[in-house]
Amino acid sequence: MEPSFSLKTLLTISLFLFFITPQSSLALKLPFHPQDLLPLLPRQVSWPILNRLNGAVDLLPTFVGAASASNDTGDWKGACFYENRAWMEFHNKTGSEFGGGTLHLKVSEAHSWTCMDIYVFATPYHVTWDYYLLSREHTLEFKEWESKAEYEYVKNRGVSIFLMHAGMLGTLQALWDVFPLFTNTGWGESSNIGFLKETHGSYL
Repeated sequence: MEPSFSLKTLLTISLFLFFITPQSSLALKLPFHPQDLLPLLPRQVSWPILNRLNGAVDLLPTFVGAASASNDTGDWKGACFYENRAWMEFHNKTGSEFGGGTLHLKVSEAHSWTCMDIYVFATPYHVTWDYYLLSREHTLEFKEWESKAEYEYVKNRGVSIFLMHAGMLGTLQALWDVFPLFTNTGWGESSNIGFLKETHGSYL
């Protein structure tokens, strides 16, 4: 005797219910985003799709705000986490002349369980980066400021925060594409020729 519900019927009903249910009322988050599965596909399939999804502008850091002790950055939408806030807390744990600080970054509302956001943090004397996978409050320590000028700058203007919209995969792909252009090898030479053909239509 055949089962009353086949797998095809069950899948059809699930998809129907998913599309007629308002997105705001869905209590469960998708375990993954379709874009998160692209690395599992063969390179010949995944890289052309990634090239269409991420343009050259997406590979550049995007300024989202500056966190200082006097005010937080407000909310912004990241590539993975849709609700983000940052603020600065000054301290002198090392006993140095100007002390240091802790940058607090609260991330929440991830669009899937497998995504991540990459950030670059900058002052006139420091540039560092970090990535975030979990919805919670994260901290980044600045043990001590290099000089009074950096301390005054961060106190008045804050630590600049930049989001890498392409995420980890897009950034690594861009680095992989660019790396051979700067190597003095046969691989680098053929990559340079391929780059000129693809971007400028040149034939050598």
